[in-house]
Parts: sequence; C-alpha cells; structure tokens
Amino acid sequence: MRVAVIGAGLFGCTAAVHAARAGHDVTLYDKASEIMAGATKANQLRLHRGYHYPRSASTVEECRQGLDAFTAEYGEAILSGGNQYYAIAKGSKTSVDEYIRFMDEQGLDWHPADIGSHLFDELMIDAAFKVTESRVDYHKLRSIVERDLGRAGVKAALNQSATIGMREQFDRIIIAGYAGTNEIASALGCPLVKLQYEMVEKPIVQLPKQYRDIGIVVMDGPFGCIDPGDKGMHLMGHVEHAVRSRWTGTQGKDATEQASAFKAMATSLSAYLPFLSQAEHIGSHWTARVVLPAKDATDERPTLVTRLDEQVMRIFAGKLGHAVTAAKDALAFIDNERLAA
Repeated sequence: MRVAVIGAGLFGCTAAVHAARAGHDVTLYDKASEIMAGATKANQLRLHRGYHYPRSASTVEECRQGLDAFTAEYGEAILSGGNQYYAIAKGSKTSVDEYIRFMDEQGLDWHPADIGSHLFDELMIDAAFKVTESRVDYHKLRSIVERDLGRAGVKAALNQSATIGMREQFDRIIIAGYAGTNEIASALGCPLVKLQYEMVEKPIVQLPKQYRDIGIVVMDGPFGCIDPGDKGMHLMGHVEHAVRSRWTGTQGKDATEQASAFKAMATSLSAYLPFLSQAEHIGSHWTARVVLPAKDATDERPTLVTRLDEQVMRIFAGKLGHAVTAAKDALAFIDNERLAA
C-alpha cells in the first residue's frame, strides 16, 4: 500500500519504519526541515517505568509494555546507570505510605534515600527513593532512526504540510503530529478533538560536576524535576512555572521563545533540592505540549491509536517509550486489522 506518515517526531518515524519494513511504500512528511526537531528533542528524555504515575495504574502498565518494545528497538540509545530519585514533598497528593504501596504493587524497584543528604531539604521532603529508571541519548536515538529510515526505504518529504490532496495520493494516512494533530486532521477533512495545549519552557542548566549523573523528581503535585541532559547539562522542569500558557480547545500553535521563568523554577525547586541554587541557566528549549483534558485528578497519560475514518488514523502520545507499541498498532490499521474507533 501507499502510506503517508505526517509528523517526523519519534512516533511518526517509528511508524514509518515499521510500515516500510512490512513492505508498504511509505513517505514521511513534516513541515519542519529535519526529523525529530520538535517535542522529541525538547524532552526530559526520561524512559518512564511508571514511578511518575501513582494515580494511574493504566499508565504504569503502558509504560511497562512500551519500555520492553522500546528497548528491543532502540536499546543502543538507552543510557543506564546514574542516580535517579523520586522525592515525596510535604503536601504531596500522594503520601509516603501510599507511594511505597504503589511501587510495591506495581513491582517497581526502590531503595530508601537519605533525605538528610546534601541533595534534599529534610524540612520540605518527607521521603526520597532511589529507583531504576533509564534515559535516552537524543543524538544516538536520532542517528539510529535516520539509519532505520534509510534501510527501510522510507521516502522523506520535509518542509511540507498536510493537504487534502494526500487522500488521492495514498491508501493509508497516519497522523503523528503531536501538537499539530488537529491542524493535520483539519487539512485532511477529519474531525478535530478537544485537547489541553501547553506552551512549555525547559531550561538547560549547568550544575557542579558532582551532580552530573543525578536526576530527581519532586512529587506529587505542583513541583518539578531536574534531569541529566546533553553534554553534561541538565534539563529543569516544573509543573506550574514551566507552563507559560495553557488552553483547552482544538487549535494549537507552534512553540515560541518568551522571557524565561528559570528564576521562578529554580527558586521553587531549590526549596526542596538546595543544590539547585548553584544552577547556571545556559538557555531553554521551548515546546508545545499536548495532553488529554480533565486528567489532572489521575495525571493519566495514555497512548491512543485511533481510526478517524477508513483511510486515516491518528497516533496521540507523549512518552518516548511508547513509540514502538504505537507503531505496531498503526501497522495493524494499515493491514486492515481491527482497531478501536
């Protein structure tokens, strides 16, 4: 079949590779000039095992299944080791006992961490846990994806947006545009879906060398995280201050650089993680983030592979580790297997 994949982030690229490996004639489109230049790049690059979702067991199960498939496909790009912690802040939506029970029920490895160490402020943190969670080398991942696209024979059509004419050119169309999912659907004459859009800043910071391999998530509520990133830097995240605007509707917009909220993020997080007062702001990634609306109570982050009509389907997801399982579901659609509408 002639297949178009619209959106050249990790999800779109992976879907294109799997379709081409199955013998389909695949063209990969993106309005950008290069692959994996949007949300895939401006990402914490954490491979979630489920620790982040104590209020959504279904998301934890998706993380587990997705990670196995991701490891089989992209294992060369996975960075193991380092020191990853999850800390329960005072006032957390999830108590220490509830979090321990959650980890044990989900079979997640953990070890108690000393909150009296130089990493945590014990007046602000009730408990901390050292966990097993890997991250991704973005540059290695992109190199693997470029290699796989070439080997599979996927044709690239960059700097090109979706048009209604694609319906005549292709037998199947896969929308993998993330923040641009409704923009693409509209161009193809498909129904739109209401989503929660967020304009997000990801500050790039430099920390003293002793913190190079340390990543910490402060949870569960309006807190944040610090994750090892590229070239010895870290990426900072914050549930409130990193989100520069938020709206619910059917229309997104491209990420645009704004005045940085780094100082507000660093001030807030250093109350829990005192060493972040030493963070030097190098720059920021700006990205559009999209989630399902009305999911704040559970923080649910499902990966949805949905048929829009007999020709078009949509991949909607935001966790890198789910890319391979989503690609397999997309291939089932191409091959006319049953897919939930």
